[in-house]
Amino acid sequence: MFSSDTNYNPQLAEFAKRADVLVHEALYLPWVDRLVTRVKNGATLRKHLLESHTAAEDVGRIADAANVKVLVMSHLVPDDPDVTDDDWRSEAAKNFKGRIVVARDLMELRLPL
Repeated sequence: MFSSDTNYNPQLAEFAKRADVLVHEALYLPWVDRLVTRVKNGATLRKHLLESHTAAEDVGRIADAANVKVLVMSHLVPDDPDVTDDDWRSEAAKNFKGRIVVARDLMELRLPL
């Protein structure tokens, strides 16, 4: 199952129910909170990002509710080297105890994972 550019929607878990792999875009919320303090239109930007993406913690919540085998987080916002793979995994792992893969540009994953 693939999900991209969507805010948190618990109903996605029904679509992904018992999937081997859930590929879901993710937003690193601590980065958003730091960014909005530094830009002029911070409140507007924050609103847009939250309406357009799913926080990594909520991505984990969807993966857990769907009981998927593997969560692949992709289309990461931000694409910032200061946000590490461990940061991404840590956020999703708050709610999902399964295998978490942080997908990066040009990464190839071979099935089954």
